[in-house]
Amino acid sequence: MPGPADELAGIRDTFLLKPYPGACALVMLAAPHKGSPTASSLAGRLARVLVGRRAPEIQALKRLARDHPHAVRPEVAESYRFARLNSISTLQAMQPVRRAGESLLPVAGVRYHTIAGDLHGQGGDGVVPLASAWLPGADSTRVVDHGHTLYSDPEVIAQVLGILHEERLRPCDAAATPP
Repeated sequence: MPGPADELAGIRDTFLLKPYPGACALVMLAAPHKGSPTASSLAGRLARVLVGRRAPEIQALKRLARDHPHAVRPEVAESYRFARLNSISTLQAMQPVRRAGESLLPVAGVRYHTIAGDLHGQGGDGVVPLASAWLPGADSTRVVDHGHTLYSDPEVIAQVLGILHEERLRPCDAAATPP
């Protein structure tokens, strides 16, 4: 990509993800792998306006899209050109960056566990639908009767601690172990 070296380094560090060396397992709580309808609601639209677009990496993408449009994939050009990327906008189901992120399953050799909320049987935690929180191939998937703040629930904390205790006793697969 063309552009100043410091801006390109920021973009690379933000968007080109690499496995964390030595990570053997992870636990995901209410993770919106397939997005959240809340991001497209009135509250989500308001939050998208309030959440800043001024991060240096987003501004670098904006300049890149403006100055070198041929270097930007068409499906993300508008999001970059108008700096429409933030933690809320990338939760919209059809948002290209979110869709790309969905394909970033944990790397081979890293075990993962999911804990999702299903508040009173509503099909999700009030923010993240169950279908978005589930990730195929998880070592364990647990559903609790709790809203999106399930991380503060004593039952969930106990489940996370139990998973971490079990994981401590398991070896890392070769793919997760740093060279």
